[in-house]
Formats: sequence, C-alpha cells, structure tokens
Amino acid sequence: MAFASFVCANGKDGFYSIQDEIINEKAKRVYIIKGGPGTGKSTLMKKVAEAAGARELIYCSSDPESLDGAVLSDGTVIFDGTAPHLAEPPVPGAAGKVINTGDFWDESKLSEKRDEITKLYHGISDEYAAAYRLLSAAGEVDGSIYDGEVTDREKLESYVRNLAKRRLPYTASTGKKSRRFIDAVCHKGEFRLENTLLSDIKERIYLSGGKKAAVEIMALFGEEAASRGYAVTEFLSPLSPKRIAHLAVPEAGIAFTTSKELATRRINCERFIKSDIGAGKKRFYALLKESAVEAAVERLRNAKRLHDELEKYYIKAMDRAALDAFTERIIASLT
Repeated sequence: MAFASFVCANGKDGFYSIQDEIINEKAKRVYIIKGGPGTGKSTLMKKVAEAAGARELIYCSSDPESLDGAVLSDGTVIFDGTAPHLAEPPVPGAAGKVINTGDFWDESKLSEKRDEITKLYHGISDEYAAAYRLLSAAGEVDGSIYDGEVTDREKLESYVRNLAKRRLPYTASTGKKSRRFIDAVCHKGEFRLENTLLSDIKERIYLSGGKKAAVEIMALFGEEAASRGYAVTEFLSPLSPKRIAHLAVPEAGIAFTTSKELATRRINCERFIKSDIGAGKKRFYALLKESAVEAAVERLRNAKRLHDELEKYYIKAMDRAALDAFTERIIASLT
C-alpha cells in the first residue's frame, strides 16, 4: 500500500515547498499537471495512481482531501504544477512533459464570469496573506522557546553515539536522507496524515521535555544512520520547516517523534538541557502560539470556502468526457 506524505506546508515563512525531493532528474519520468481549480487535476492523478500503482501519495497541505501528486511504482512522478507550486519537468521531452487540463475547458463560459472569478482569486490571496502573517507570529513565539533552550551537547552526542552502536550496525549500502511532511496547518486545523512511512515502524520514541534537544537528537541520529548505510526520512515541522518533527529509519525499525500520540515509548530530554526560558514563560508562549495558529486556521477556512466557490465556475466549464478519455490514454501509456 502506498504511504502518504506532504511535500509542501503553510508555515511561518509562508508557503514552503520541498517538491524537489521528488521532482528531480532521478525520477524515471515527470508529468506536471497544469490547470485551474476544479479542472480535474487531483482526480486525474488519483486515477493514474490507482491504475498504474503508486508507492507514495503526495497530498495537498492546504486541502488534505486533494492530491498534489504521486510517485508511481516504476519511479514516475506525477505532480500538480500550478501556483503556488510552479513545478516544471526537470528534463522536458526526454523524461517528462506538461499536461494542461485547461485544454478541456470552455473558455467562453469562464470569460463571461471574469469579474466574479477575479474577485474570488483576490479574496483567496488576501486570506492566505493574513494566515501567513499569523503563522509568522506563531513561529516567532515558538522560536523563542526553542532558541531559549541551551543543550548539553557533549552529553547529547554521547547518548546518540551509544544508541547508534546498539541499534545501527554498519551495512554495505550507501545511506541516503530524504525529507517529507506528515503534519500540516490547513482549514482542518493542525492536521496529521495517516498511513505514513512512520506508521509502519514498531518502535517510535517520543522525545519529551525539550524542543531543541529533541531536534538535535534526531538530526544526529539521522546523520549516524545515513553514514552507516541506512535510508533516513526527516519529517519536518510545518510551522518551522527547518526543524525536524519526526525521524524514521525503517530498516532499523526505529523512529523518533515530538508527538506523544505517535509514540510507543518515551525518552525525557530534560537531562540534556542546561537551561531554558522557564516553565512560566513556556506556558505563556505556548498559549500565544496556540491563539495565533487558531486565528490562522480561521483565515485558511475562509480561503477554502472561497476556493470551493471558485471551483464551481471551472467545473461547469469543463468537458469531463474529453478529460476522462485523455486520462485513460495517459494510463495506457504507463501500464
């Protein structure tokens, strides 16, 4: 069964993408899907992924019920290349192409509703801009907790080295690291995907008691695992994407997480902390962060409502039979 992930996020720096993790020259082929909202991009990708077989389904971090793309079983990548992704095939023609679902719409039906459509696009843009300002504030507050923590680096490194000796025997393979998200901030709130790569790992260790210590442990363990020949996946924090939220080393049967809901056991990171901002400030900052995220989610809900209205215009303008026939031709070329 294909596992689920995100390669984009709404965070403190706005829209953040790591789509180059899957859209690169290593892919067998790359199909980039262009077209407006409601033009069948997600449906096309779902049909292709189901018919051709997928090892990974990439969901939209703004609407987790919709697909952003898929990595097929043979290494082919299919991905939504419309804004804000703005993706292109890395080797167009030779190993990829652009597919435009806009070829199947009746432009006259859209032209006559130009003013309404334009107003909705502006409204969506305004809601996202407001949401990103609020997420920036949440990220700054969260960063105050993170930056206020001073770790005992020597003790922390010693712990990771000893754990690696026990759990990561050297292999003859070449290690590699990849990045994904399994968490998102969207109109549904703070959302987490199910059926992820992390879900299959039996031992998931909750790193409690320190934000910076947890990140440093995961970063160091990931480096050790990769150097010993293991495939490592870093799952990033959507709010602060330069930080690791979870780490998976499937071949070693071990993962780390900053979420107790995902864990099978716990390690208290307080032993690796020399000093921090104090419990009182932590509680205060946590409440500020929560309030800012909640306000951002409300703006994202507004954006989703406007997006749904916008889709209706494009849905009415589409020639579904022609798009379905085209989708079948794509599937035939891949199977």
